[in-house]
Amino acid sequence: MSTIALTGIVFSLVFVMVQFGATAYSPRIVPMIARDELIPHALGVFAATFLYALAAMAGLDRHASSQVPVLSLCVVIGLLVATMAMLIGLVQRIGLLQMSHVLRLMGGEGREAIART
Repeated sequence: MSTIALTGIVFSLVFVMVQFGATAYSPRIVPMIARDELIPHALGVFAATFLYALAAMAGLDRHASSQVPVLSLCVVIGLLVATMAMLIGLVQRIGLLQMSHVLRLMGGEGREAIART
């Protein structure tokens, strides 16, 4: 059940970092974050983990067997591993908001714009 709290905290931090990057560095950093495919995929994996855990808990012990279905357990463990991988990926992406990377990105985009004109 804590996955929904984790989702809220992580995405709040991501949005605060994007807002900080936009005001501290340049508004041009926002499209870089918006084009990143990891953020919506991470949100999907976090939500899927939460929703599947809820559904699995609702179906648990319906027939008073006192056993957890192996398939449900394997799916939940797989989703938790995917959630942790996405969390690590998001932390690395936030690390890309360091000034040296932002300057390299802006320089590359500037060179591309000059080459196009």
